[in-house]
Amino acid sequence: MARISVFGGGAWGRALHFVFGEKNDSFIVSRRNLNCDSQITQEEAQNSDFFVVAICSFALQSWLKDFPLPQESKILVASKGVANGLFVSEIFLKFYPKAKLSFLAGPSFAKEVAQSLPCALNVHSQSIQDAQEWLDLFPSFIKPYADDDIMGGEIGGAYKNVIAIASGICEGMGLGNNARASLVARGLVEMTRF
Repeated sequence: MARISVFGGGAWGRALHFVFGEKNDSFIVSRRNLNCDSQITQEEAQNSDFFVVAICSFALQSWLKDFPLPQESKILVASKGVANGLFVSEIFLKFYPKAKLSFLAGPSFAKEVAQSLPCALNVHSQSIQDAQEWLDLFPSFIKPYADDDIMGGEIGGAYKNVIAIASGICEGMGLGNNARASLVARGLVEMTRF
């Protein structure tokens, strides 16, 4: 059984704490008082086998300065986006050049993950072996896949949001499932070309 510390008390951090707690000893580290039995301090978290970071990208660099992790850690980054012109992966590579870094990509929603609803996730890393180390830590309701294309996962994750928003607009305008399905199908073609 692995010891996993999840950093971040938002919806996604709490959902990942729940996910990894299904098969492992999972602890949550947050600046907020979450009033949960498994909340620990930064110092207590240092003894973990694995670290999960679910911090908003706009606060990520200041958080990394305030809460350093051991340099050669196994870190799964669940943060997404671009901050100060850098992808999340570029920020982490700057702070943790020796770590076994992996990056989590969906599509998924924290609320549904916390309800144990089935989903598939991708774990991206420069080393496929580093990504694969995380796969057995997930519970049975999540099907994780390993990949070695970090930048592709980040760009694809951002790009799919554009299609998801347009799909929601189709639904809101009452255009029907044909229009929405066409949008998604053509959107996938465009993503592949991109």
